[in-house]
Amino acid sequence: MAGRKKNDADLTAAISSYLTKEGVPAYRKGYAYLTCAIKLAYKDIRLTGAVSKAIYPAVAGEFATSPVAVERAIRTAIACACERGNEGKKTNSQ
Repeated sequence: MAGRKKNDADLTAAISSYLTKEGVPAYRKGYAYLTCAIKLAYKDIRLTGAVSKAIYPAVAGEFATSPVAVERAIRTAIACACERGNEGKKTNSQ
């Protein structure tokens, strides 16, 4: 990337590739929520320190749902990825 930001399509493709590689099922709501959350964090790195106070509410606003539902869906998607044989259990912040 050499000092320049990726355009949105490239960023989405890179995120999708990563999530697929990690075993996150694309049919889960958490997949879409994770994609949105990662984009937000990529565009503003300061948000990574405020996952539950900034990222979940922002994602919830994008999808017209609650921050609690976003957190739960992301947690479930991560658990599914772990069950598929990837490394040990990960947290939402990771």
